[in-house]
Amino acid sequence: MRTAADGEEGFSLASRDSFDLVLLDLMLPRRDGIEVLNRAAQAQGPRRPVFISTAKDAVEDRVRPR
Repeated sequence: MRTAADGEEGFSLASRDSFDLVLLDLMLPRRDGIEVLNRAAQAQGPRRPVFISTAKDAVEDRVRPR
């Protein structure tokens, strides 16, 4: 298991290492979870499961079309 303190570090880890699952918080400092997810998806071929966590409660924050 690897952890990142912010979105910048998380993106760096996700870009260079292989993980079976990514746990992602939407409210990360330096780069939010949606940006990390979008940039990682652009940079990588095979998809991996991502579990997204958030403390936000508005529907538009929790449900987004892909």
